[in-house]
Amino acid sequence: MKRILLSLATVGALSALVTGATFALFTASTENTNNTFTAGTVRFGKDFNASCDLSADNIAPGDSGSCSYTITYVGSLEAFVGVEHSVSGDLFSGDNPMTYTVNGKSDSGTILLGKASNGDTVTADVQWSFPLAAGDEYEGKSGTISLTFKAVQVRNNEDASGNPISWNEDGT
Repeated sequence: MKRILLSLATVGALSALVTGATFALFTASTENTNNTFTAGTVRFGKDFNASCDLSADNIAPGDSGSCSYTITYVGSLEAFVGVEHSVSGDLFSGDNPMTYTVNGKSDSGTILLGKASNGDTVTADVQWSFPLAAGDEYEGKSGTISLTFKAVQVRNNEDASGNPISWNEDGT
């Protein structure tokens, strides 16, 4: 019986030590609050400079002209900058329509002007020509050339040739 009591006393003493040790730990914690994320920006400045007015009144067959448009990129992310162009009106249809190029290109879609970082300027040069062969069917008619400058981030959007994979938010 004495052994049983001694065994119970030993188990009780060990339990007290383990319990005391468990509740006597030193602890500490700290908080790191400097985990802030900020998305970059892709945008143009408010200044838009043109070397001329692309509008022309009283043009005649054989007339031509050119204009340069410069815009400043002010985004924080490097961006591809391009210009989309379109035409409307009777001067751009028929057998001898008015023609134009943007930076030497007449293809539709977005023409890549290059890459830009904050503070860089890009330029779109427009050349137009009203053919000498244009006849009386064009008298009094009008037409409009529209330019839309576009920018899209370079990072995670560049193909192996250094061109944008996508110009649009929807991935196209």
